[in-house]
Amino acid sequence: GTASEARSCNTPSSIVPLRSPPTHLRTPSSIVPLFEVRLLPPVRKSPLRGRFGNLGARMASSGTKEVHYIVGYGSLMSEESRAATGITGLGWPVKIDGYRVGWSNVYSATTYLGAERCEGKSSNAVIFKLASDEIKRFDTREGRKYERKLVDLGQISCWWKDQKMNPSKQTNSCPEFLTNPTDGKETQVPVWIYCMRQWQNRRKESFVLQSYVDVVVSGALAYGEEFAKCWIQNCEQWKGDMLEDRVVPMYPRALSKLPSDLAKSIDELLPSEYSECRSKVDVSKDDG
Repeated sequence: GTASEARSCNTPSSIVPLRSPPTHLRTPSSIVPLFEVRLLPPVRKSPLRGRFGNLGARMASSGTKEVHYIVGYGSLMSEESRAATGITGLGWPVKIDGYRVGWSNVYSATTYLGAERCEGKSSNAVIFKLASDEIKRFDTREGRKYERKLVDLGQISCWWKDQKMNPSKQTNSCPEFLTNPTDGKETQVPVWIYCMRQWQNRRKESFVLQSYVDVVVSGALAYGEEFAKCWIQNCEQWKGDMLEDRVVPMYPRALSKLPSDLAKSIDELLPSEYSECRSKVDVSKDDG
């Protein structure tokens, strides 16, 4: 997108009253009402090969396949979640300017993260590489409510640089084309982001799944607590209904394991408006 595509984002979001989810949504045997979850593409089992997949071997065997990059700001920040869809390479923490991220992909029963161009806003994200033949799998994963758009490289900055860190001390500092922007050839690589076709405000009884939040925040925590804190602070529309589904995850790409210490770290980082809503969900009387 170009600067001319940026829209005004100062219209206040509608805030819905906080309320506990209906009993039938808290019963594991009655999951049918959350039909949007079933509309998500099925998980393609693709085991991790090494810490960051086998993109190098894939590219070597494919000959001339082009390398692409995607800026992930939600579940795509998670290495495990990316691996469930396709083979990707190394991921790097970045800051992306001119975009806002928030709970803006609203279905009748569930709500997910989305982004849109918005001057003056920014978000932390993870940029990762993949081969051109992997792109369509991620298009399918994101679905029809998102549009894949090219990102101006001038809007992406390395997280370590933004924090004035010493790159030599960083395990995964930044892609070379961002650290050496004067290399004309390198700056021609396509970098994509999935934007909402239409940003939506939160709606009553459209729940954010805790299992989805766990995937997103754990992905951010992989790059440090400060990185995750910054992402949470910039993420919009936290206030609204949520569903506590850690015991029986409804998100199809939920974490395979959630250690208690990781769950505690996630909970301690979540904003007060989300925690207040979460405290109203009584899972102790679950009939299932």
